[in-house]
Amino acid sequence: MPRFLPNGPPGTVWFGGHPDEVRLSLWVQGDALDPDAVSQALGSIPTRAKRKGDPIRSSTGEVRRIARTDSWLLSWQVGPDTTVTEAIQALFDSLTNDRSVWEMLTAQFKVELVCELTLKCFNGGWSIPPEVMNQLAARGVALSFDVCYMGDLQERDALLNRIEPAEPDAASDILNC
Repeated sequence: MPRFLPNGPPGTVWFGGHPDEVRLSLWVQGDALDPDAVSQALGSIPTRAKRKGDPIRSSTGEVRRIARTDSWLLSWQVGPDTTVTEAIQALFDSLTNDRSVWEMLTAQFKVELVCELTLKCFNGGWSIPPEVMNQLAARGVALSFDVCYMGDLQERDALLNRIEPAEPDAASDILNC
């Protein structure tokens, strides 16, 4: 993700900013879902589709579980110089803009855009602009986030020790967010 770190004196710690890695997944799920019909309606082939009762296997071929419902999934690659906003817009630009298609899908199935975000610094922040939120809302698509911290835990603890919390439990709140 684009990252600009301003200069500062030695020991300066910068917080916030875009996540280090992003993966987007558009899910359409529900009983009686026909993956081929969803593909035709949206104008895209899924990355993965499952029928209720299909085995879901690990990378070694071992059955992990059985699909409880039908599903259609489109994974979207996000490059290192692309913002979350740009990636969401590009994903939806690749699909139909026909509102009646989206209304039909969201009336029958759960439709959700999952943003998997990886942070290597324990604090990050960005916003989703209103035009992107409107794009999702107009289609009836829920937006969810799966955030994972993959940084150095010792570095995180050292940074937390430098924070003077306004309240005694503020540092623990940061860890548990």
